[in-house]
Amino acid sequence: MAVAHAGNSPRLVTIHAEGAASHRGIGPVRLEEPRSTVTRALGLGRETESGTQAGETYAGYDYRIGAITLEVGYSNGLVSGVSTHSAHVILFGHPLSDGLEVFRHILHGRRGWRIDECHMRAFTALAPGGPGTGIEWKNGRPKLVMIDAGGVLDDCATL
Repeated sequence: MAVAHAGNSPRLVTIHAEGAASHRGIGPVRLEEPRSTVTRALGLGRETESGTQAGETYAGYDYRIGAITLEVGYSNGLVSGVSTHSAHVILFGHPLSDGLEVFRHILHGRRGWRIDECHMRAFTALAPGGPGTGIEWKNGRPKLVMIDAGGVLDDCATL
């Protein structure tokens, strides 16, 4: 069930990075929850894509929480991924806008987290396989946060 949690300010939304798939998400959106639950928490959103592939329906919606846009992907009506490009999200009590150098210290020693760097980009990721949590950093600033059911952001090998 989605429960709105905006951190200390309506501009800040918490990343729920660890635990079972149904515990992972951003703000009130969690993996594997029905679209109707997200709609109750965030409104209708703006459809960005939809269709059917290999017998499965998919859809993408953008939702606003204050200054933050959440991009939510659905597969057969359930959340399959949630992402944001906002630096106004909080992980482990710190906004990503604090930068990669701060998060090096925060993530160091946390089980399963790794940081891969190349081409002025860094990827922080939690555990291989799904569900996955990944953050892409460019020049030490957050570029993309993604939580999905099938893995994490690829590392530098794909750049």
